[in-house]
Amino acid sequence: MSERATRMLRVLAARLLLAHLTLSACIVDRLRRIDCLRPGADPGERDRGDGGLSTALIAAGLVLIAAVVIFYLRQKATQIASNVCTSTDPAQCQQQ
Repeated sequence: MSERATRMLRVLAARLLLAHLTLSACIVDRLRRIDCLRPGADPGERDRGDGGLSTALIAAGLVLIAAVVIFYLRQKATQIASNVCTSTDPAQCQQQ
């Protein structure tokens, strides 16, 4: 992989990770606020299931990042494979 492609992939991964962390923090914060505003909510009361939602959001974000990376690598592999010479004559391969 070229240096430019590697840098672009790093930047893309960093931006996706930042966006995922920001969105998941906003969603969890919003859900906590909604839960605190419900009638009869005790401020000291905390549901033990709160951690599951943030864990699920993190897992979904990592799956999304992995899908983008796999898509990019697959495109790059297809490009490289199309440039492979399959001729039995080495002279023809060097002309291309």
